[in-house]
Amino acid sequence: FDLLTMKRAEYFALFWLMPSFYFFLRSFFRLPGNKITRYYDIIVLVFTLIPATLSAVVLISSDVLVWDFLNREVQLNVMMLFAFLALVITVYSSLGLRVFRSGPLPIPYIYLKKDQDARFMLFGLVVIMSSMIVDLVGFKLGWNLPRTMGFAFIGFILFIALILANRFVRLHNEVEDLNKNLEAKVEKRTAELNQSLTRVRKLKEQQDGDYFLTSLLIKPLASNEAHSELVEVQTIAHQKKKFSFRGRENEIGGDINIAHRLKLRGRDYTVVLNADAMGKSIQGAGGALVMGTVFKSIINRTLHSKELQHKFPEHWLRMSLAELQDVFVSFDGSMLISVVLGLIDDVSGMFYYVNAEHPFVALYRQGQAQFMEREVVLRKIGVDVQKTGLHIQAFALQPNDVIFLGSDGRDDLLLGTNEEGVRQINEDHTEFLRHIEKGTGEIRGIEHSMRQTGEFTDDFTLMRIAYREDTPFPEYFSNPDAEQFTRDATQLFKEGRQDAALEILKDSLERYPGNPGLLRQMIRLLILRKEYQQVLPFLEEFSKQGLEDLEFLYYASYVYKLNKQLDLAADYGERCRMRDPEHLNNLANLVDVFRLMGKTERARHLLSRGLAVEGDHEQLKKIAARIA
Repeated sequence: FDLLTMKRAEYFALFWLMPSFYFFLRSFFRLPGNKITRYYDIIVLVFTLIPATLSAVVLISSDVLVWDFLNREVQLNVMMLFAFLALVITVYSSLGLRVFRSGPLPIPYIYLKKDQDARFMLFGLVVIMSSMIVDLVGFKLGWNLPRTMGFAFIGFILFIALILANRFVRLHNEVEDLNKNLEAKVEKRTAELNQSLTRVRKLKEQQDGDYFLTSLLIKPLASNEAHSELVEVQTIAHQKKKFSFRGRENEIGGDINIAHRLKLRGRDYTVVLNADAMGKSIQGAGGALVMGTVFKSIINRTLHSKELQHKFPEHWLRMSLAELQDVFVSFDGSMLISVVLGLIDDVSGMFYYVNAEHPFVALYRQGQAQFMEREVVLRKIGVDVQKTGLHIQAFALQPNDVIFLGSDGRDDLLLGTNEEGVRQINEDHTEFLRHIEKGTGEIRGIEHSMRQTGEFTDDFTLMRIAYREDTPFPEYFSNPDAEQFTRDATQLFKEGRQDAALEILKDSLERYPGNPGLLRQMIRLLILRKEYQQVLPFLEEFSKQGLEDLEFLYYASYVYKLNKQLDLAADYGERCRMRDPEHLNNLANLVDVFRLMGKTERARHLLSRGLAVEGDHEQLKKIAARIA
């Protein structure tokens, strides 16, 4: 190479000598990755622009005098700067400087790490920097001092060699130690792993024990004790969480089925409950356990209390829902539960129920399945019911009707995965109706159809409630001749021949006593003739049939009010209001009943609700004037 190229390479290497050495130390000693270190590295990178610029001038320019000027006036200062930065890192590593915050300002302290390599490096840097300072001062001031940098540099190289030898010896000793103690270390680590595995197994066994105990507590609560010749109840329950405890397989979850028998006001009822507690495995099971315990208490108190047995079905449902609500509200939202709770009149087939944000009740009639609801009315148990109000639904079942109650596990079926591997979950709740039809209304056939379609991804419970399968209504309930007499009486009444209509109805009731159609028509006719005293026995007889629709409840409340039987008037009016809170004529009558009973606050409360629905309702405005 020619002299110019050799000098260019020499100056280029000279400009990068100390920066390269600094970055060597920066990677040799590991610094903590905190904000101070990051800011420090950013500042150093900015300083690195100086040697980069000097190197660029050397590569572009061919003027050796310029190179020499940059070396004497700039490069010496740059070397001192990077030497200082290298010294900072070395001091930090050898003394272990740390920074902690005990107030608004960071306070440093020294923590001796005993890093032998850093101390050797620090000593070498002190020697070479001292030599550098002596040579620079002599050069700047023109002193005739011997140059010491060459000797110091040789000493510095020896220190680096000592550091590398020290690290090599240390590494060799570590390898020797590993070779000697490898088997012992493996045995020690294996023993530690076995201890950890033993602890995990013990914890798992304790957890499964808790699961097993909880499942044992829930089992007697989730029972089907509804044995009736007219109403048959079948249940299925599959919980998602499976576990094994001491060789016994079991499952646990938040779904629960309960069925019982009750007698209210002398009538036999089948009580059904299907609930789904919030949460999985033990959390859901806790909610189901609370639900089963509270509901079992309600059932037992009803079986042994004449006062509770005297309640109407709507009042019993309201009482039960209120008691469940009081318990779950106390958990402050950490335990919610959806539920369908219902009463089925064994004789008449009237189905009274409440649905608290549970999947819709399905009806299977003559080979066709449909939902009995169209919208969610109540929120889950545990949410403030007062904000949503209470709505009790009633439906008259026909012989061979089958109703199905089920948790949301009936809808959450895994249908498979798409091309991207994403799980496809069924989102069509009406698919359940097709499973009912495909299974011909049989509970095992429905389950089989669902398993053929997909895989259960949640707890799954299902209740099948069949009414009068192959057992028709008694003849007096639905006799064709009685229905014809009802139509004849209706026609005579329209023609203005009220006495003739009454005679037909009286004769028909003698032949078919207790026929609901004849009784209903007799009640309507007597009320229109304002014969309120004479209608009372027919009201009582119709009530015994258990087919009390909204119209009857309103008429009964109105007639009992006119006959000064205010307690009965209030009971029937409240029953009508619980079924239809916006029945304004009933609300107006009920407000008047409470006014006559002296319960002014209750009357005003119901009046405000009615006026909120329709402010111009004539009867409500008249009652409002009386209360004011």
